[in-house]
Amino acid sequence: MVVADIVRPPSAGGLAIAARQWDEAVRSRSLAIDGDLAAFAEFNRLGWNYFSNPDGEPIDKPSSLAEQLGWLTEAGFSAVDCIWLFAGHAIFSGRKP
Repeated sequence: MVVADIVRPPSAGGLAIAARQWDEAVRSRSLAIDGDLAAFAEFNRLGWNYFSNPDGEPIDKPSSLAEQLGWLTEAGFSAVDCIWLFAGHAIFSGRKP
């Protein structure tokens, strides 16, 4: 099984890093795709950077990566690991025998 989702960093410092990285990724893509910062401005207007205000989002309440990996292990998956992690977004997986 492969999961791609946002994960909550376990500390305030980790949240700050993820927020900064996500802002920079969206800013860079906005410039690369549209040649301006309109998409980045809309991203900020809509408050889509969960990591800038993790308690303000009433629906999405991500768990930590450690919790996610633990749940996969508890569910009987083996070779559980994080394949990629950037800006609080992770790809992680496990195998069922």
